[in-house]
Amino acid sequence: MSTHAPTPESPNTARVLAQVASAPADADASLRDTDTTEPRAAKLPNRRSTEPIDVLSRRLNGACTHAVSPLELAATIEAQGINDAICREKYGCDDVFALARELYTRVPLRIVAGEARQRTVQRTGTSLARGALFALPGLFFLLVTPLFRSDVGAVAILTAVTVGWGLSQVLSILGYTLTGRGASSSAGKILGLALIAGLATMAAGAAAVFALGWSSNLTAVCCTQILYVMSATVLLLFRRDTWLWVCLLPGVLMSAAYLAGNPFAVPREVAIGGVVVAMATTFTAALVAADQEYQAGTRGGAGVERSDLYVASQYGVYGMLVAVCLAAPMMRAALDPNSHAGMIGIAALPLVLSMGVAEWQQIRYAELRHRAKSAEYGLETFAGTARRGLASSAGIHVAALFGLTVAAAAGLYLVGSLTTATSIMLVAYFLFGSALFASVLLLGWGQIAGVMPVFILSAVAMWALLFGVPGATRELVAYAIATAALAVTLYLLVFRAVNNLTNHDG
Repeated sequence: MSTHAPTPESPNTARVLAQVASAPADADASLRDTDTTEPRAAKLPNRRSTEPIDVLSRRLNGACTHAVSPLELAATIEAQGINDAICREKYGCDDVFALARELYTRVPLRIVAGEARQRTVQRTGTSLARGALFALPGLFFLLVTPLFRSDVGAVAILTAVTVGWGLSQVLSILGYTLTGRGASSSAGKILGLALIAGLATMAAGAAAVFALGWSSNLTAVCCTQILYVMSATVLLLFRRDTWLWVCLLPGVLMSAAYLAGNPFAVPREVAIGGVVVAMATTFTAALVAADQEYQAGTRGGAGVERSDLYVASQYGVYGMLVAVCLAAPMMRAALDPNSHAGMIGIAALPLVLSMGVAEWQQIRYAELRHRAKSAEYGLETFAGTARRGLASSAGIHVAALFGLTVAAAAGLYLVGSLTTATSIMLVAYFLFGSALFASVLLLGWGQIAGVMPVFILSAVAMWALLFGVPGATRELVAYAIATAALAVTLYLLVFRAVNNLTNHDG
């Protein structure tokens, strides 16, 4: 199987990748002092009210419930085309800032105090370890790949990965949205039911495929891949990282043995059994974790609304687009008998490992912005602090990703596999990893509308270049150029967003 998608408290890639919206947004929300909860909650408006300001609060619900200060709401209000004149005429407020303060005061926090403190003090080590946790399932390919004698197998597995990443984002956003509202019981119930529905759907699909006489091994691998990604997402969302480490242990040990040349002569069938056990225990553990959250919480909490499903579907599409862009060169190599898809996959390892650093820096930057807003009252002073903090966090992530890329290149060189193709892909995935970090920051600020078109255009361009440019080397160079354009565009959006969040004068 392949690596699972980072969950949106990580980079969305939700945690990478809601590490890809509600989750990163929750990171900001969790940084408010608990004494700000009471005045905001005390003025909870009637959700049925048709007063213009109440309608606006519902329309800007995501921004209102996760804003660190009224300054962020002022930026959001201006982005909606609401100026001082409209504030006076329609909403009865003197200016944009007065309207922002009113919204900030009357809309309640959607995260409980204990949860806020727990996320604020999340250990750096936990975030960093998640990079390795994301990468370990990639070892399972060592055992699974020889089962398939055609390129169809690699294409099918990559397709399953794409679907799995999309579903992981949907589950992450729904889970973080509900837990952010203090409805952890509802989150456990809905995610548990989603796992059961996924199992039923995969079983029905597998039965249909078997009836058609298609490859049973390939079908099992693809269905298991999707279920694993869903299960790992649930475990990480409910902070059961240790459970996931334990569940993966049998498959990791078997895969590591084959990576070391299988010194104990373990039959491949037995080794694959270790992977099956790892996948089955991960699914079971996710169900148990979801049930524990359901049992521990208060019944009858907030449910999923239509707007929640719409937002989750957006991030689901985002997750699939990320996978489509990432898998494009692997898919192209799988269809070319003269290419080595496995080596291209190894080139993506630094990117996956860097997701832990991305999560760490995402939280670190949110903390910096919170401290700056607590200490500074001048917009220009705060703007400078926010920009420097962004440059620092982005720089640390890029430096870590660069170090991992150099280490991977050295490893490939030592084993004689550092070819022109793998060198180009190491550069391309370095650029793609940088782009992912930028996208996670944007998603945390609710900038999905700006991120989606960029990834759509990038996906179209990458696939067109890979399948349209003659020559394998030229194809990969074109892909690398496309990833560079993606990274530059997203970072321009990031710095523009920082300016919008801070500079309301201009």
